[in-house]
Amino acid sequence: MGRMEHGDGMLRGMERFISRSETHLEMFLECYPAGLEEAGASGELVVDWLRAHHLAVMAINEKARRFVPADSIYLRTPSFGGELVRAFNLYCLRN
Repeated sequence: MGRMEHGDGMLRGMERFISRSETHLEMFLECYPAGLEEAGASGELVVDWLRAHHLAVMAINEKARRFVPADSIYLRTPSFGGELVRAFNLYCLRN
């Protein structure tokens, strides 16, 4: 399907994948914010794009071992002077 760090090219590839799924679709995505920024994209852009394609998007809180609203993920880590987090994971669902 493509890796998230390739920005628009990844989104185009994912769009083809999503369009082939007529009904139920579940995806787990691992995102690399630094790679997204280098490609001119962002984690927020990816989440918005997924929602625009009728997917419910939840972030995976690894420490709590549960899903949380994707809007609650912090892509910048204050303890590291505002550096981007290394990676985050998303669970996406369309029924």
